Amino acid sequence: MAHKIVVTVCVVALTKQDYGELDEAIKEKLDALGDVYDFQTVGKPYANSPDEWQPFEEGTPIRAYLDKANLKASLVSAQLYDPQRGAEVLKKTALYIIDPLVLTHTTKRERLAREIQTTIYNTEKAFCIVLPAELPAALRGELADVCINQLQSLHAIRDENDSYEWQVETAERLQSYLKRVARRLGPKADDFMLSLAQAVFAARGVARPDLSDNPQLVT
Repeated sequence: MAHKIVVTVCVVALTKQDYGELDEAIKEKLDALGDVYDFQTVGKPYANSPDEWQPFEEGTPIRAYLDKANLKASLVSAQLYDPQRGAEVLKKTALYIIDPLVLTHTTKRERLAREIQTTIYNTEKAFCIVLPAELPAALRGELADVCINQLQSLHAIRDENDSYEWQVETAERLQSYLKRVARRLGPKADDFMLSLAQAVFAARGVARPDLSDNPQLVT
């Protein structure tokens, strides 16, 4: 079994308690979706912790996607807005998973649009923005525009690094992205071990083995 990749993750998402601080126009649009966005019910799609956000209709929380991608996540999301710990969170976090609705929150939007965006841009932290295809087209388009307008620096570098994902529309794409991040953060094959493993495989009749990770020779 492959060893899990240890990574510090910050999920920048709303919680059940954030409804009252959303822009009024966004509240009306979310209310029109019925129980899809029910801030009184855990998992529709929010909970008491950002890590339990369930962005897609299948109802899987973010922390479960991380586990399935072979990532052992140290989750620091709850500390992001702590005056004593917030700066350390920005420094330690290697992967940000972003809910664009945070950009419609009257106070949390500033942290995302300023400190978090600047940190990602300057230090090449991994990030993805989850914008489900299941949302109504008009609302989805509006949120996409909000991201472009308020996260201009991230939009400018969105294609420069395979650990950046500007729009994650489906659960499958999120899982694929996280697996890609796990490979990027995981151990790399060193030349000696690679050559040794290739020699062993060649002796067994495998001329060109495809080794994408550190080979482990077991007797």
